Amino acid sequence: MLEIMFAKNTLPKKDALAIYLPEGDVKSSIYKKLNSKTSKALDKAIESSRFEAKLGQIIEIMAPHGLHVNRIVVVGLGKVKKITEHILQEAGAKVAKKLLKSGEETIQFMIEEIDGVKISETEIATNIAFGARIGSYTFLKYKTSKKKEVYPSLERAVFLVSDIEKAEKRYKHFEAIANGISMTRDFVNEPPNYLTPKTYAKDIARLSYLGIDVEVIEKEELKKLGMNLLLAVGQGSTSDARLVIAKWNGDKKNDDYPIALIGKGVTYDTGGLSLKRHDGLLNMKTDMAGSATVISTIKSLALQNAKVNAIAVIAIVENSISANAYKPDDVITSMSGKTVEIAHTDAEGRLALADSITYTQKFYKPKVIIDVATLTGAAVVTFGSEYAAILSNSDSLSKEFNNVSKATGEKIWRLPLDKAFAKLLKSDIADINHLGTREGQTINAAEFLHAFVDDKKTKWAHLDIAGTAYIDKPGTFHPKGATGYGVHLLNEYINTNYNKFKD
Repeated sequence: MLEIMFAKNTLPKKDALAIYLPEGDVKSSIYKKLNSKTSKALDKAIESSRFEAKLGQIIEIMAPHGLHVNRIVVVGLGKVKKITEHILQEAGAKVAKKLLKSGEETIQFMIEEIDGVKISETEIATNIAFGARIGSYTFLKYKTSKKKEVYPSLERAVFLVSDIEKAEKRYKHFEAIANGISMTRDFVNEPPNYLTPKTYAKDIARLSYLGIDVEVIEKEELKKLGMNLLLAVGQGSTSDARLVIAKWNGDKKNDDYPIALIGKGVTYDTGGLSLKRHDGLLNMKTDMAGSATVISTIKSLALQNAKVNAIAVIAIVENSISANAYKPDDVITSMSGKTVEIAHTDAEGRLALADSITYTQKFYKPKVIIDVATLTGAAVVTFGSEYAAILSNSDSLSKEFNNVSKATGEKIWRLPLDKAFAKLLKSDIADINHLGTREGQTINAAEFLHAFVDDKKTKWAHLDIAGTAYIDKPGTFHPKGATGYGVHLLNEYINTNYNKFKD
């Protein structure tokens, strides 16, 4: 984990040094100072490498004459008019990735305001720091190699600013979100022989040290509650299903929970009796990413001491195969009382979520429910790894998410809810068929969940993160594997609409 520090803005005499430049002929005062001290080494490096300061471009000047630093790293920010906080985060991630295994232990980042950009020095520093923090993530828990090059050398990033206290205070917000993103990635990257429903519930329960109230509801109590859809998904596994409730009570003046997050926590998905092909089984350990996202959001709120009451309801289950496994053609009575005809046992996530929605509405009556799930392959086909699908019964809620999506850079695209798709879920022998036809499967899945939402009392949105939760190639902010998508998005939504920062 990269340590983030802030120090007085003076010229470093050791370590690696990083600066940033916008595209064009504009040269910062820091650039001019370093260029002068190094006998115009920066100018020479830029000319010889065709560096234009385009977004993400990087050059290095090794052991520059005239300075006592090991190297200078210059990262491009792109066109001045397009520089945003998210672009600054990208710059931080690029530098951290560049030096992660370079042999450098410390990078010192010189910070100054940018002409023509209305972002303060503090915001520039803390956004770059946030990008560096999440961009330097690695998951090496199960590596046994003793080769140094396997492991990161970079241990800390120091941001040189004029007001250290102000930067440290502001960074607490970003640090909380970064910790949540890292926890999501850790959970999603864990192998399924470790992260069973039992161990996953225990790991979540450990968050009580932050003041999060965690309750684990096990099999017998789930039966009494009538959560038969969740139980059906898990009945083929040797590890029983669980429902985990994690509550953050940051608003001491109220005892209600206006915002509820619901997560799909399928720790491994074989497809059940509707068995997946071999290539479909690979990385099915990631089918609990929605649950990791929502519990990590609650953790982030706790770390911020957010003045809001929020709850995460997590359906944890393993969809496996045995003589006890649920079957296509089964009819199961949900917690809501609706009977559900099972069409395909690989569409298990919506079953676990449906009972979780009913439970949340019955016992907590939130104004807003957001469920997060790696739900449909159709979302991957439609959006690849660029966008998550969002479907909602509320135009205002969708608009709020669209606004925070633009701020965080975590892309969403709204798909419609439509009665025409709901009709495709018609069953001849039960209240509802849980799969419907192949047409519009992402919308079909959402319409199934919608059937369990009380539209009159609850604003609801469904985030299908099937394509964004785990990616088979490195990205700007993550290595190959779990991305932590959604933690920043949900934090910003809650902070914008429910919380005023309580430092």
